[in-house]
Amino acid sequence: MMNNILFLDIDGVLNSQSWLRRTKKDRVEGETKEEHEDAHIDNSAVELVNKLCEAVNMKVVISSTWRMRRTTEELQGILNRNGATFEVIGKTPYMSGIPRGVEIAEWLGANTYKLFGVYDYNFNNYVIVDDDSDMLLNQAENFFNIDQGVGITEKTCYKIERFLNKLKPAK
Repeated sequence: MMNNILFLDIDGVLNSQSWLRRTKKDRVEGETKEEHEDAHIDNSAVELVNKLCEAVNMKVVISSTWRMRRTTEELQGILNRNGATFEVIGKTPYMSGIPRGVEIAEWLGANTYKLFGVYDYNFNNYVIVDDDSDMLLNQAENFFNIDQGVGITEKTCYKIERFLNKLKPAK
């Protein structure tokens, strides 16, 4: 039985501004928009998420805007092609003009009981990793804000692991 959920954003987390500048991922003639975007994932960032998910028995729910035009299976395929070994179990609903935190709360309300046998207000074994900050106040403890300039880092993964293991993060 899974213990933890990672609500994962992609842009700014798995493809930072510094990585995009270094790799110069320019659009290739004949390449579709989707093919171009699919190539915009930093494999080293994916590896950090792989290690984190394995260390804390965590599954992934995509909360990124990438979810709007792709199925869960398509998202899993894109991530797998970029080195992912973690499992994508779903994606948050899209609610136009609504903060992402509300979409995450909706997913938790609809899925927590069937996955864990507890109601969403009793479930705290989740983290939100995003470069945007439109979360709810009651999600603040579970929210790890990523600097889009550098993306996810080992230090952030360490803090998440300690949080999920209920240890105070080292400063």
